[in-house]
Amino acid sequence: MSERIILTFSGWCECNPDKVKFIYTGGTPLPVGHYETITGREWLALPEDDEDAICRDDYTLEDTLEAQITALDGLYDHWSLDVEEE
Repeated sequence: MSERIILTFSGWCECNPDKVKFIYTGGTPLPVGHYETITGREWLALPEDDEDAICRDDYTLEDTLEAQITALDGLYDHWSLDVEEE
């Protein structure tokens, strides 16, 4: 029998737009002048939703841990560490 370490948490962080990265997950090839990985500042410059152009919905947060490490502010409302038997 083995054990698993389970971390449960909830909270928030204010991402640093110069440090946080977004990666392209859109379904069409990127047009010239657009990059697969962009900063939060570049992501903020995109339109929120546009069917005819690359927009924020076409990208997703690359790394949640990096976003938390480089955050400008944040708070964990709750966290717990438990060991479970498998």
